[in-house]
Amino acid sequence: MHCPTTCFRLTWFDHTSSYPGLIGMRSSLCILAAVVTGLFVVNVGAAQEPPPPADDQRELPPVGDWRLKRQCIEAYDERDYATAEQACKPLAEKGDVEAQRKLGMIYLSGYGVFNTEKRAEKWIRKAAEQGDPQAQFTLGTMYLHGVGVAKLEPFAAQWIMKAAQNGHVEAQETLAYMYLVGQGVEKNPSKAVEWYTRAADNGYAKAQYNLGVLYYKGRGVVQDVDKGLRLIKKAADNGYEEAKKTLEMIGKP
Repeated sequence: MHCPTTCFRLTWFDHTSSYPGLIGMRSSLCILAAVVTGLFVVNVGAAQEPPPPADDQRELPPVGDWRLKRQCIEAYDERDYATAEQACKPLAEKGDVEAQRKLGMIYLSGYGVFNTEKRAEKWIRKAAEQGDPQAQFTLGTMYLHGVGVAKLEPFAAQWIMKAAQNGHVEAQETLAYMYLVGQGVEKNPSKAVEWYTRAADNGYAKAQYNLGVLYYKGRGVVQDVDKGLRLIKKAADNGYEEAKKTLEMIGKP
């Protein structure tokens, strides 16, 4: 997605940072707007869907709930948030984690309904507490930037870590950056590399690029220019524009 110009970004030759070249954290406007509108493609793995019981006998919801669930999902996907709110809210009140997350995102977006960050926080927290990785990441981001809650970086790190452990690649990459610069957690370049590697192995191009920069420049790891270039090229092959620009700048198209 194209982030607003207010979004924070470090460029390849930005020597104001301890880690020049890294693409850092975006502002709350950019991150939360992307989360709300569904523009982040994330891998939440199997953690979002618990395994069925051994006898595969599931308790099916009432027919009315199925209809509401379908309406909730379809209206949300079509960005008809006023209709989505009406359909999702009864399900959210019954504990449906997806409906809770979507309802929170609707309130956070302010599209078609009265925007209230406090109501958003309430429902996103409920979904996060039920183990939903996207909700965990969003709640962590809200704490990181003080959106609907007090700005508390340690709380942000806790929720982002939960999402990362549940396979959310955006959270993995964000947590890596937090460890790298000591934001909400104790600075630990080794853990930063570990989480960048997880996200990169999951195919997340931004993490591949940032990990490549670390290896190329020897920041937090033993310098390995060849490995750094391979990772940056992989990110470029996966469509990451910053990686393509970097390869052009260093004469390795």
